[in-house]
Amino acid sequence: MKKRYLILFAAVLMWAADCRHTEPETGTLEINFKGSFGGEPLMMYADDYPYPDNMQVKWQLFQFFLSDIDLLSSGGKTEAKEVDQVNFGSVQSADAAAAGITLVLTDVPIGEYTGIQLGMGVNEDLNKTKPADHSAKDPLGSAANYWTDAGSYIFTKLEGNADLNGDGDFSDAKLTFHIGNAGGYRTKSWDKAISIKSNQTTRINFTVDMLKALSDGQGNFINFRETTQVHGGNAEIAVFIQDRLLNESLELK
Repeated sequence: MKKRYLILFAAVLMWAADCRHTEPETGTLEINFKGSFGGEPLMMYADDYPYPDNMQVKWQLFQFFLSDIDLLSSGGKTEAKEVDQVNFGSVQSADAAAAGITLVLTDVPIGEYTGIQLGMGVNEDLNKTKPADHSAKDPLGSAANYWTDAGSYIFTKLEGNADLNGDGDFSDAKLTFHIGNAGGYRTKSWDKAISIKSNQTTRINFTVDMLKALSDGQGNFINFRETTQVHGGNAEIAVFIQDRLLNESLELK
């Protein structure tokens, strides 16, 4: 009888060892985003910034979704996370601006990667879902980021106030730019050696200059004297902001 138990115990140990052996090894990837506006640290409520054509702006909210966060290698793409959100709403001091916003991606397959790909907005399949389809802790679980009538998530939000005549009065214009699928979903890749090791944390750093999403520096900019709100429409402005946010604002350091 004792021999039978010993054999059974040995079999259980071998099975456990085999399970441990076959489980994929993973690590953690931290992606940090430091915000700026025209090169100055971006802070909500706490500071104001010069804007083209002698305007000044103060911001209260800046957030955007990222989908299809993939690591790249010679073998193709490896999904690091399906969707997440970068939200600068809590960045209201110089210390918070210096720290930036960090996305923590766990259970990332180990490997030596050559770059990263990000999708700006919510991809087509995920945009067919609704907040009720997700948990409250999920990035897509908040009804505040969803338009029921349009059947779309709000990909990007920019909210603030503008002083249009330089007198220090920021009640001249309430700025509300909420952009959904009218702005389009697009992806971009960056080359960078990224090593994910078992049970270790790897960190990469992006900067995002909010001004570059609103102005090309060549005289083309969102004129707050003419347009103060986009809420699901105005595809021209929506595309301008979404395209520039991904291709001009975001920089991998």
